[in-house]
Amino acid sequence: MSFARTSAVSLLWGITCLIPSVAQQTGPFTSLADLRSNAPRFGGRAVTVRCHLSLINGVSVIFDSGHATVFPVQWSDQIRNTPQYQELTTAKETDWLVFTGHLDGANFVIRDGQFDNTSHVIVKIVNAKTNKPITDERLNVALREDQIGSVALATDNDGVIDVITGSATIIRILSNMYADCRSRGELYTNYSIAQIRQDGITTGNLCSEARPKAKPGELILFETTKTFIPKYPDGPLPERHLP
Repeated sequence: MSFARTSAVSLLWGITCLIPSVAQQTGPFTSLADLRSNAPRFGGRAVTVRCHLSLINGVSVIFDSGHATVFPVQWSDQIRNTPQYQELTTAKETDWLVFTGHLDGANFVIRDGQFDNTSHVIVKIVNAKTNKPITDERLNVALREDQIGSVALATDNDGVIDVITGSATIIRILSNMYADCRSRGELYTNYSIAQIRQDGITTGNLCSEARPKAKPGELILFETTKTFIPKYPDGPLPERHLP
């Protein structure tokens, strides 16, 4: 099964000279949220989604980060009769999978699928004042130990950026459209991709008391609106002339 590259690979296009070897990534993907909100538009048309798989109350379901969107699934005969079916049904909830299928009422019918083994991390951007996702940020992201050559990546409707990390070991992020709530000393931190994937990382937050625990594979950043208005000092005192 072959697919085109996902749009998130734009980060890697910006720094290919820094990461010499990057695995081929499948895509482009239709998000589960988009599939849910625009079901009539998709109809029975084949789409490719990147998601997790789980068994809930005896029913197989696919879901995105945080279980924000969940679809019950049916396995078509086309895939049931292949060796990959047995492999896919043993996937862990944290595994990313790529499925091609179509909607049939409320169900997603899987025609084909594979494990997505390319390294990813999720950057989740939260408004520190409202605890709601920031959906119009263009975060500066770099997979190296400085921000030179960083690429501005847009958040989706869930305030999420899915970053393909390839063979990189660290990730650096800087706010763009909003004010960063990290301390000055944390702004240029090299966050370990291995730690993000294993445990998740929640960055510092000086703007509020919010301290949610990140899920494995997730890096949470707090931002707030740029409301700083410079306060200028009083004007200079009148000149005094010496006699």
